[in-house]
Amino acid sequence: MTDSDEIQSIENDGDSHKYFHQMLNMADDDLDPYEYRLLGHYIRVGKCKQGLARIASITRMGKAKVIETRDRLEHKGYIANIKPTIEDARKGKTVHTTVIDRWSENIARYSKGGTNQNQPSTNQNHLPSTNQNRKKNSTKKNQEEENTPNGVADVKTPSYKEIVLSVWGQEKSGLSGHLISQLCGTAKKGRRADFRFDTPATPCEIQGFAEWFDDEYEDATLPTAAETLKERFDEFRGHPAYDAYCERHNGQAKPQVTEIPQETITPRTAEQQAEMDKIMGDLLRGTSV
Repeated sequence: MTDSDEIQSIENDGDSHKYFHQMLNMADDDLDPYEYRLLGHYIRVGKCKQGLARIASITRMGKAKVIETRDRLEHKGYIANIKPTIEDARKGKTVHTTVIDRWSENIARYSKGGTNQNQPSTNQNHLPSTNQNRKKNSTKKNQEEENTPNGVADVKTPSYKEIVLSVWGQEKSGLSGHLISQLCGTAKKGRRADFRFDTPATPCEIQGFAEWFDDEYEDATLPTAAETLKERFDEFRGHPAYDAYCERHNGQAKPQVTEIPQETITPRTAEQQAEMDKIMGDLLRGTSV
């Protein structure tokens, strides 16, 4: 056995998802009750397949309401939906929903001293256009805002797919599903799976990447090939101006981490540890604390 590659089967009987799930504070501030309920269900179940009727029953909504709410969550940037074509649907393919990882944005928004608490998230309101006209349209948008009362334009919050199309262009609509699966890290096969993003790209990252690419590769076309896209995005994430590009689109892709000197950390006393163990035991048994 020592000379062969032993395959090990692993499972965690104490998986915390069996007992509780975590929700973003920004979701509590940004979403209506239906949106919050459906997002909570998606986060709770994680990776699985469920019928529309089953989801409607669990969330206590009608099936039409689930579809409407699902679309609104996508428009607000909390999920990405890849819908099958009519032909694919006939073959049994279904809607694939990915919960977008926005934890770093949530942490930045509610970190100590932050100014965005209890303010609706607007990290997707300002979209770059395609390569050649992006800077021109940005100037036009600023002029429009100056002519709008209070400088506030009536902007519809776009979906994750709309952001991808706005960056790569409508002519790439046939590729949008493949691009999203790679950007979200959900690609299952082929080159997109080989070069999928282990850390999913956030909306503000995608928009910042497009602007950075225009500045770095002025006459080049935004990459769509799986390997090149991954290489350029990794290059962008390692660039010194990465945070600045993301912040221009009202988001921060990486949380600010404050290191606490080891000598300032006070260990729990035996009494505190015993109390903590009791609370966790009560939670696992479903007892009120």
